[in-house]
Amino acid sequence: MEDNEVKERIHKLSDAIRTTRRIKNITQKELSEKAGVSTSIISQIENHKIVPRLETVIKLTTALEMTIEVSKAWKWYA
Repeated sequence: MEDNEVKERIHKLSDAIRTTRRIKNITQKELSEKAGVSTSIISQIENHKIVPRLETVIKLTTALEMTIEVSKAWKWYA
């Protein structure tokens, strides 16, 4: 998988986290408390500033009750 494809998938995941959070009317602070992830990290993920660790993605998507498919692309960031 090309680097651009990986970045695009991560951006889509970040956008899905932000969209789901907003649909559920959850603030970054509330998500932070529920997932055990700092608000700073959540903001950076949602704004495509950092590549989240798989552990962080799992915490956020679990807190948001999202289902994700983890592909081989994540091995590149492990």
